Amino acid sequence: MSDVPLGAFLSGGIDSSAVVAFMTQVSSSRVKTYSIGFEEEDWSELEHARAVARHLGTDHHELVVRPRVLELLPRLVWGLDEPFGDPSMLPTYHVSEMARHHVTVALSGDGGDEAFAGYSTYAWARSYARFDAVPAPLRRLAALPGAWLPSEHPLGRRLRRFGASAVERHLEIMSHFPPRELGELLAPGLRSALGAHDPWTTPRALHAQAARGLGALAALPVLDALTYMTDDVLVKVDRTSMLNSLETRAPLLDHHVLEWVARLPFAMKLRGGVTKWVLRECVRPWLPPAILARGKQGFGVPLERWFGGGFGRMAAEVLLDARTRQRGWLDDGAVRRLLAGERLGDAMRAKRVYTLLCLELWARCYLDRPRHELVAPTDGPLLPHPAVAAQAVP
Repeated sequence: MSDVPLGAFLSGGIDSSAVVAFMTQVSSSRVKTYSIGFEEEDWSELEHARAVARHLGTDHHELVVRPRVLELLPRLVWGLDEPFGDPSMLPTYHVSEMARHHVTVALSGDGGDEAFAGYSTYAWARSYARFDAVPAPLRRLAALPGAWLPSEHPLGRRLRRFGASAVERHLEIMSHFPPRELGELLAPGLRSALGAHDPWTTPRALHAQAARGLGALAALPVLDALTYMTDDVLVKVDRTSMLNSLETRAPLLDHHVLEWVARLPFAMKLRGGVTKWVLRECVRPWLPPAILARGKQGFGVPLERWFGGGFGRMAAEVLLDARTRQRGWLDDGAVRRLLAGERLGDAMRAKRVYTLLCLELWARCYLDRPRHELVAPTDGPLLPHPAVAAQAVP
């Protein structure tokens, strides 16, 4: 129920498509939908969103995001308040900006992946779980050679996962910097100060609590709902939309929906190779077969394609700057190797570089400025803070 104009984000994935399908069943007027895409067609979901919009008869709007979007990054770092390294905050900001020209409230499909086991990581976890029948001491012994190989070596990573538990494998896949790689990146002083700190202590405990009643595999979506969804996905959507004075709502996170889904057997969510099986069946009468058959693509950004242009130059200028080195957080040699892409795939390198870039821009904004200068402007557009203004990306 809304007393103001209402729309929806539409990616063409099953979650947002389901929300829009249900909206069309109860709306007295055409539902307004908004989609973001990229020039890189293999990254763009616009064609899928168009197919859903045509099928459901929505009033559809779309925007193509180009590399110049990175000019927005300092402003977003300032507006998000905390260190935040999810690249999808860029297209989320733009889809919110586009929607705000027409509506004041937008619905999203957020929460569907966690509630209905939609991430591909759960299928991977089930594949690895076949090896868990091997006694843990034997698996750890077989994984020992992985410790001798470089952190980025694909064989070493697979061997280490063989010896790990289900939750440790999941956390490694979900992390841009697993503990071993993080330790190699930190400056010696910070590495020493952290000592034996384990960043995975809390998620391990959350998973263990859920696994007692659900089992190791079914507890993974619960872990993601308590960590990734609440600390990343919902933060990103809430803050980027509010920077545009747009309210967002996630109907799949309604407590009635979550309570019902929580009682379903896990096999109704991940069935064979099909994720979110029960949700697909629920909306089968209203969505095109091609959309129902789609796998998870995710709201990613083609950072690796942009690395050779403005993104790479911005990252090098900021991360190799004397100001960054003097901060004493990162090992300069490790940063240079990361920027050069040594022993690391382009996609992972881009994500790690982006994370570090956002961290340093945040530090310049919130640690290097006097507190009285951190107050947001009370009128006019939200501009990049002088401390974080970076060279424009050509």
